[in-house]
Amino acid sequence: MNHVQIKLNPEYRERLPEIEYIATGIVFFDIAANEGLLPLHASAIAHKGEAILFSAPSKTGKSTHANLWKLFAEDVRIINDDKPGISFSDDVLTVHGTPWAGKNVENDNVSRPLKAIVFLKQDKVPHVVELDDETRMKELFRNSYRPRQEDLSNKVIDVMDAILKKTDIFEFDTDISQAAFRIIYQRIYGCERK
Repeated sequence: MNHVQIKLNPEYRERLPEIEYIATGIVFFDIAANEGLLPLHASAIAHKGEAILFSAPSKTGKSTHANLWKLFAEDVRIINDDKPGISFSDDVLTVHGTPWAGKNVENDNVSRPLKAIVFLKQDKVPHVVELDDETRMKELFRNSYRPRQEDLSNKVIDVMDAILKKTDIFEFDTDISQAAFRIIYQRIYGCERK
Protein backbone atom coordinates (compact mmCIF):
# COMPACT_ATOMS: atom_id res chain seq x y z
CA MET A 1 0.00 0.00 0.00
CA ASN A 2 2.00 2.97 -1.28
CA HIS A 3 -0.70 5.53 -1.95
CA VAL A 4 -4.14 6.05 -0.46
CA GLN A 5 -6.57 8.76 -1.42
CA ILE A 6 -9.57 9.47 0.79
CA LYS A 7 -12.33 11.79 -0.45
CA LEU A 8 -14.92 13.03 2.01
CA ASN A 9 -18.35 14.30 1.00
CA PRO A 10 -18.67 17.97 2.07
CA GLU A 11 -22.38 17.44 2.70
CA TYR A 12 -21.42 15.86 6.02
CA ARG A 13 -19.98 19.15 7.32
CA GLU A 14 -20.55 18.63 11.05
CA ARG A 15 -19.43 14.99 10.95
CA LEU A 16 -16.37 15.42 8.73
CA PRO A 17 -13.82 15.25 11.59
CA GLU A 18 -15.40 12.04 12.90
CA ILE A 19 -15.62 10.51 9.40
CA GLU A 20 -12.00 11.49 8.67
CA TYR A 21 -10.87 9.91 11.96
CA ILE A 22 -12.62 6.63 11.12
CA ALA A 23 -11.55 6.52 7.45
CA THR A 24 -7.89 7.32 8.09
CA GLY A 25 -7.92 4.91 11.03
CA ILE A 26 -9.05 2.05 8.81
CA VAL A 27 -6.23 2.74 6.36
CA PHE A 28 -3.71 3.04 9.20
CA PHE A 29 -4.90 -0.21 10.79
CA ASP A 30 -4.49 -2.08 7.52
CA ILE A 31 -0.94 -0.75 7.30
CA ALA A 32 -0.36 -1.70 10.96
CA ALA A 33 -1.77 -5.20 10.38
CA ASN A 34 0.58 -5.60 7.41
CA GLU A 35 3.45 -4.87 9.80
CA GLY A 36 2.15 -7.47 12.30
CA LEU A 37 0.46 -4.99 14.66
CA LEU A 38 -2.96 -5.78 16.15
CA PRO A 39 -5.03 -2.64 16.93
CA LEU A 40 -7.22 -3.25 19.99
CA HIS A 41 -10.11 -1.03 21.13
CA ALA A 42 -8.75 -0.22 24.57
CA SER A 43 -7.28 2.36 26.87
CA ALA A 44 -3.66 1.36 27.47
CA ILE A 45 -1.63 2.50 30.46
CA ALA A 46 2.01 2.01 31.38
CA HIS A 47 2.77 1.07 34.98
CA LYS A 48 5.88 -0.57 36.47
CA GLY A 49 7.39 -0.68 32.99
CA GLU A 50 4.53 -2.78 31.61
CA ALA A 51 1.28 -2.15 29.71
CA ILE A 52 -2.21 -2.87 31.00
CA LEU A 53 -5.12 -2.60 28.57
CA PHE A 54 -8.72 -1.84 29.57
CA SER A 55 -10.97 -2.94 26.73
CA ALA A 56 -14.73 -2.63 26.23
CA PRO A 57 -17.34 -1.20 23.89
CA SER A 58 -17.54 2.60 23.70
CA LYS A 59 -19.07 4.41 26.67
CA THR A 60 -18.27 1.59 29.13
CA GLY A 61 -15.60 3.50 31.07
CA LYS A 62 -12.21 2.51 29.64
CA SER A 63 -10.78 6.03 29.87
CA THR A 64 -12.37 6.63 33.26
CA HIS A 65 -10.88 3.42 34.63
CA ALA A 66 -7.44 4.24 33.19
CA ASN A 67 -7.67 7.61 34.94
CA LEU A 68 -8.37 5.84 38.25
CA TRP A 69 -4.90 4.37 37.94
CA LYS A 70 -3.43 7.83 37.36
CA LEU A 71 -5.25 8.98 40.50
CA PHE A 72 -4.39 6.09 42.84
CA ALA A 73 -1.03 4.74 41.61
CA GLU A 74 2.31 6.37 40.97
CA ASP A 75 4.20 6.20 37.70
CA VAL A 76 1.15 5.74 35.45
CA ARG A 77 0.98 7.20 31.98
CA ILE A 78 -1.47 6.75 29.16
CA ILE A 79 0.06 4.92 26.20
CA ASN A 80 -3.07 5.30 24.08
CA ASP A 81 -6.67 6.02 25.03
CA ASP A 82 -8.50 4.29 22.17
CA LYS A 83 -6.56 2.10 19.72
CA PRO A 84 -3.15 0.90 20.94
CA GLY A 85 -1.33 -1.62 18.78
CA ILE A 86 0.03 -4.97 19.96
CA SER A 87 2.96 -6.74 18.32
CA PHE A 88 4.55 -10.15 18.89
CA SER A 89 8.26 -10.53 18.25
CA ASP A 90 11.06 -12.54 19.86
CA ASP A 91 8.47 -14.27 22.08
CA VAL A 92 7.38 -10.91 23.61
CA LEU A 93 4.03 -9.14 23.27
CA THR A 94 4.47 -5.36 23.17
CA VAL A 95 1.91 -2.55 23.34
CA HIS A 96 2.54 0.55 21.21
CA GLY A 97 0.99 4.00 21.15
CA THR A 98 -0.72 5.01 17.91
CA PRO A 99 -1.98 8.37 16.64
CA TRP A 100 -5.61 7.15 16.90
CA ALA A 101 -6.35 8.00 20.52
CA GLY A 102 -10.07 8.81 20.64
CA LYS A 103 -11.88 11.91 21.77
CA ASN A 104 -9.48 12.61 24.67
CA VAL A 105 -6.48 12.51 22.30
CA GLU A 106 -4.24 10.93 24.92
CA ASN A 107 -1.39 8.99 23.41
CA ASP A 108 2.34 8.61 23.77
CA ASN A 109 4.82 7.27 21.26
CA VAL A 110 6.12 4.56 23.61
CA SER A 111 6.16 0.76 23.72
CA ARG A 112 5.83 -1.47 26.77
CA PRO A 113 5.60 -5.26 27.31
CA LEU A 114 2.00 -6.43 27.72
CA LYS A 115 1.11 -7.37 31.31
CA ALA A 116 -2.68 -7.92 31.13
CA ILE A 117 -5.88 -7.24 29.22
CA VAL A 118 -8.94 -6.38 31.30
CA PHE A 119 -12.36 -6.49 29.62
CA LEU A 120 -14.57 -4.06 31.51
CA LYS A 121 -18.28 -4.29 32.23
CA GLN A 122 -20.29 -1.94 34.41
CA ASP A 123 -21.53 -3.26 37.74
CA LYS A 124 -22.38 -1.84 41.17
CA VAL A 125 -20.23 -4.38 43.02
CA PRO A 126 -16.67 -4.66 41.64
CA HIS A 127 -15.48 -8.22 41.06
CA VAL A 128 -13.13 -10.11 38.76
CA VAL A 129 -14.52 -12.81 36.49
CA GLU A 130 -12.14 -15.53 35.33
CA LEU A 131 -12.89 -16.30 31.68
CA ASP A 132 -12.74 -19.64 29.93
CA ASP A 133 -10.67 -19.91 26.75
CA GLU A 134 -13.66 -19.54 24.42
CA THR A 135 -14.89 -16.36 26.11
CA ARG A 136 -11.38 -14.87 26.18
CA MET A 137 -11.14 -15.44 22.43
CA LYS A 138 -14.61 -13.96 21.76
CA GLU A 139 -13.81 -10.82 23.77
CA LEU A 140 -10.48 -10.39 22.01
CA PHE A 141 -12.05 -10.78 18.56
CA ARG A 142 -14.95 -8.48 19.43
CA ASN A 143 -12.63 -5.64 20.44
CA SER A 144 -9.91 -6.08 17.79
CA TYR A 145 -9.51 -4.67 14.33
CA ARG A 146 -10.10 -7.41 11.78
CA PRO A 147 -8.89 -6.66 8.24
CA ARG A 148 -10.80 -8.06 5.28
CA GLN A 149 -7.76 -9.23 3.29
CA GLU A 150 -6.82 -12.82 4.09
CA ASP A 151 -3.06 -12.20 4.28
CA LEU A 152 -3.56 -9.33 6.76
CA SER A 153 -6.08 -11.37 8.76
CA ASN A 154 -3.53 -14.15 9.15
CA LYS A 155 -0.98 -11.70 10.58
CA VAL A 156 -3.53 -10.37 13.07
CA ILE A 157 -4.59 -13.90 14.04
CA ASP A 158 -0.95 -14.78 14.79
CA VAL A 159 -0.78 -11.90 17.30
CA MET A 160 -4.16 -12.88 18.80
CA ASP A 161 -2.96 -16.44 19.22
CA ALA A 162 0.12 -15.25 21.12
CA ILE A 163 -2.04 -13.01 23.32
CA LEU A 164 -4.36 -15.89 24.20
CA LYS A 165 -1.42 -18.16 25.09
CA LYS A 166 0.81 -15.71 26.93
CA THR A 167 -1.32 -12.99 28.57
CA ASP A 168 -3.53 -12.66 31.63
CA ILE A 169 -7.00 -11.86 30.28
CA PHE A 170 -10.05 -11.49 32.47
CA GLU A 171 -13.28 -9.57 32.90
CA PHE A 172 -13.72 -6.90 35.53
CA ASP A 173 -17.32 -6.03 36.39
CA THR A 174 -16.85 -2.72 38.10
CA ASP A 175 -17.91 0.69 39.24
CA ILE A 176 -15.55 3.68 39.35
CA SER A 177 -14.15 3.76 42.88
CA GLN A 178 -10.93 3.45 44.82
CA ALA A 179 -12.14 0.05 46.06
CA ALA A 180 -12.51 -1.09 42.43
CA PHE A 181 -8.98 0.11 41.67
CA ARG A 182 -7.63 -1.90 44.62
CA ILE A 183 -9.43 -5.07 43.52
CA ILE A 184 -8.08 -4.96 39.98
CA TYR A 185 -4.61 -3.93 41.12
CA GLN A 186 -4.45 -6.94 43.45
CA ARG A 187 -5.65 -9.28 40.67
CA ILE A 188 -3.00 -8.03 38.23
CA TYR A 189 -0.05 -7.75 40.61
CA GLY A 190 -0.92 -10.28 43.32
CA CYS A 191 -0.57 -7.72 46.10
CA GLU A 192 -2.61 -4.88 47.57
CA ARG A 193 -1.91 -1.29 46.64
CA LYS A 194 -1.19 0.74 49.77
